[in-house]
Amino acid sequence: MPIPDFQSVMRPILAAVADGVPLALGELRERIAGDFQLTEDERSERLPSGKQTVMNNRVGWGRTYLNKAGLNNILLLGYDFTKDNVEYLKAGSIDFLICEKPQEQGYRGVMTLFQHLVYSNAIEKNYLMPIDIITKENYQFYRN
Repeated sequence: MPIPDFQSVMRPILAAVADGVPLALGELRERIAGDFQLTEDERSERLPSGKQTVMNNRVGWGRTYLNKAGLNNILLLGYDFTKDNVEYLKAGSIDFLICEKPQEQGYRGVMTLFQHLVYSNAIEKNYLMPIDIITKENYQFYRN
């Protein structure tokens, strides 16, 4: 099946966000790609500029047109402070980023291993990590 155009992704976007729960751009893209039974090659096909995948572009524009039609309760989020995610944030394709400080994750992992190997401390099953919420208005002040 060919990659859908902007208009064709609008109804699946509406169906995916009908419950009002914010979705990550990647989750929404994968759900819509599944609806259209796209192959892995089609899912990873990039625009001629190479800046983003065709599906991210289609989902972003589909959401933009739905917002212009007054359906502006569609929230998309991204995970991690990557170059691509910041570009999507600046362009308005996603509303915010959730970042979990990779340095903190690495430090906690190494310290947990050290505490276990050296002191025989038990390893906790879960560690709660602080998160940062990054928006179009504050991304330039964020240090990852």
